[in-house]
Amino acid sequence: MGIVLSVVWFIAAIAVSCVAFNMADSYNSSSNSSFSSSSSATAATAEASEAQEAVEMRLDQIKNKDPEMMATLAAIAEKSFEDTFSSGSHTITMQDCGIDPNEYIDLMTDGFDYKFDSLDEYGSYVGLTYYLTVRDITQITSVISDEFDSAATQTMSDAELREYVGKTVMDAVRNADMTHYGMFDIDLDDKDGVLVIDEDDWDFEMRYFFSIE
Repeated sequence: MGIVLSVVWFIAAIAVSCVAFNMADSYNSSSNSSFSSSSSATAATAEASEAQEAVEMRLDQIKNKDPEMMATLAAIAEKSFEDTFSSGSHTITMQDCGIDPNEYIDLMTDGFDYKFDSLDEYGSYVGLTYYLTVRDITQITSVISDEFDSAATQTMSDAELREYVGKTVMDAVRNADMTHYGMFDIDLDDKDGVLVIDEDDWDFEMRYFFSIE
């Protein structure tokens, strides 16, 4: 019963979130026909440029599948999956559903790339925007939602349902299209006069692009 309720809750959550994601994607695609921005040519301060380099170093680690970065992303995806599919005291992990978190992240980062769009400075605030070439997480979650037939899942045993969840998720990832308009926004915080990556922002973006939630 616990895993069935988790699946039903996941479907309801995806139905709401996909509407917002699709609206954002539609806006991005129509208003950004090329990777350009009026602010991208604005001269940045030396501190902002150094912070931008730090962000792009991390994005390069994803692009080049740096082992440490891949392990970090796998842990984020694993935690997100557990939070999404668990219900009360009934915990469900990727491994329970036959999903290897490392294989999942390897698939999710295949073909990953990024393109700088803009750097905005307003006093002590600095924000960076990039467009990512990445698997379409909106499509993935939509496919998963469509595949989860709540009536059918209620007749499955716990083992059958876990296998079904795992296969559905991995098939959705393998068959997902690539999007070139994954908008990635990251803030830079002023720490004693030094601009550093806002780690909460970074974690949020990593969950958004690479996790099922």
